[in-house]
Amino acid sequence: MESESLLVAAATAAAVTTASYMMIARSADKRQRKSPFTAKIEADDINSIKELFHSSAPFSVEIAVHHIGRNISIYASVPAKWETKAKQILDKAYPGRWSESDVSVIFHHGGEYDAASANFSKSKLDEIDLGAIDFSAVNEIGEGASVLIQKEGSDFALYAVASAPSQFQLREIMASLVGSLKKVDCRMARDKAEIAAKFQ
Repeated sequence: MESESLLVAAATAAAVTTASYMMIARSADKRQRKSPFTAKIEADDINSIKELFHSSAPFSVEIAVHHIGRNISIYASVPAKWETKAKQILDKAYPGRWSESDVSVIFHHGGEYDAASANFSKSKLDEIDLGAIDFSAVNEIGEGASVLIQKEGSDFALYAVASAPSQFQLREIMASLVGSLKKVDCRMARDKAEIAAKFQ
């Protein structure tokens, strides 16, 4: 029973830790034991980051709110071997508006977490208004939420995770997130631990 509790705790932390969100990057770097290259982007138009998916580098993009919903952070990550190429692309797309970053943890220790996901085509990606993702329910210390988009084969995957001190607060955050992502048919995960495992 104790070992099961430790496993659940580990999965929970992994699911809502922005430092562990880049699945493709981490799996690609596992053998080399190198951390992925991650940049924090200052973008006037959040939707502009979709252009990174049309580049030659395998970017994963995360939009996150670490504590209060008014401040949205944007991160782009690639496997370590793509660092040089990624920097060239970022310099061209966001001159003077990006910096290397060690992303922060949004996990609230002792709190609750949940997850949702969606899969969609490249054409659907162009239809999504990333600026309309609703983080407004993240309004208390100890709450956090994150939306990750990455390419998987010829399609895309989206994962949304959130953490909060209580189930009531968590339900509000997830309802706002999922409701604003109806365009891609984002749905609550049947097994949140399964999605949590993807983030490890």
